[in-house]
Amino acid sequence: MIGKLEQHKQTKSTLNWLAKSHGALTLRRMLMGELAIDHEALDERDTGQSTAYLRSWLVEAGILEPRDERLARFHRWADAQIAAVDEHPDRTHLAAYARWKLGPELARKLASANARASTHRHAYGKLRIAINLTGAMHAKGLSLPQMRQSQIEEWITIAPSRALRARAFLEWATENGITPALHIARPPARSSATPTDQATRLHQVSLLLDSPSAIEPSARIAGCLLLIYGQPITRIVTLRTDDVDTTHKTVRLTFGREPIELPPRLGELLGDARQAANGQWLLPGAKPGSHIGPERTRRRLRELHIYPSSSRPAALLALAASVPAPILSELLGYSDDTASHWRRAAGGDWARYASLAATPTT
Repeated sequence: MIGKLEQHKQTKSTLNWLAKSHGALTLRRMLMGELAIDHEALDERDTGQSTAYLRSWLVEAGILEPRDERLARFHRWADAQIAAVDEHPDRTHLAAYARWKLGPELARKLASANARASTHRHAYGKLRIAINLTGAMHAKGLSLPQMRQSQIEEWITIAPSRALRARAFLEWATENGITPALHIARPPARSSATPTDQATRLHQVSLLLDSPSAIEPSARIAGCLLLIYGQPITRIVTLRTDDVDTTHKTVRLTFGREPIELPPRLGELLGDARQAANGQWLLPGAKPGSHIGPERTRRRLRELHIYPSSSRPAALLALAASVPAPILSELLGYSDDTASHWRRAAGGDWARYASLAATPTT
């Protein structure tokens, strides 16, 4: 253990920080053999940021195995929420929903390239709604298998906003034979924000590229990739150094199956970030071995008056109006359906692209 600590490239600064935090006591007890050096011991003594930093440091040093902390936190939270439910056979159903439905579903989404900052929040919300619905039925003297359509509709009428998450729970409960077939209509899709106008979008790109000292590199990179290529913040912050290729005359960046040649100034910006990065992440975070956080990035962009909810649609509409959907999908890493959606929204007529591409020329 001591040998690994001594080999850590930032041991002195890390230990100085830990000496002023609650994590120091936990580390000391681990070093003295009073606590196991594992994730479970840290989970039992979690004090927030100090524990998170200690954990990330131990993972970075190779002492603990990496794990997705968002998933681990969800399971700890779910266990605590279900334990607070009154003793009842339905508590077992709630535990099964959290463990065998929400947990694996969250793990798959977190592992995908399309995971968003809100991904884990949906899992929390779904379990809260399931517990709320179960409690409401218990208050009427009913168990989950005794629920009927009229009672569900009455419960939804009180708060229509919980319909979608309750729908997910009831579909799972019906599939597993816990409840009779109950129906909650899918709520209408919410309209998206009005896209940023093109003049503003291009002006913001110029400001980011021409402000080397006024704006930090991570914000300049995130803003440009959002405004030019319509990339979601969650994908931008998880870019790896290997995604940037500096071995050609122009810097190339890979989002999808094929790399994109970047404009010179943007290419220089990403090339510098790749060279400065100390690890796998192109935009490293404050904690060892982590990438910069998506919420922190969104907050910084909003300070620069760049709003992802309106900037991203503007970029995708501009791209879809000039690039065929198959190429858009291939270069930006979107599904064919998503690329076609933006093509239709932009009003571009690429319906003949596939047939033209397949027709030999003479």
